[in-house]
Amino acid sequence: FLCYAVYKRLNKHFVDNNKNNLSGVTLLVIQNGVRNFILGMTHSLLRGADYEILLWSLILIEAVSLVVFICSANNLNY
Repeated sequence: FLCYAVYKRLNKHFVDNNKNNLSGVTLLVIQNGVRNFILGMTHSLLRGADYEILLWSLILIEAVSLVVFICSANNLNY
């Protein structure tokens, strides 16, 4: 939930302040799609695992996706 709140705030700030070109919007859509795909795949693969393992893996994936988003926002010219 905390990652979602921070990501939502950063995403709103970034979308409001970017150049809104087609390649930037495409990269954001691909990044969000890959993140959702990886989260779903992890959730499906670890369905029978202990809930603590599942929870920590999903939190790790969210943290990595947040870092990737911040780094891409700083380094790529959207």
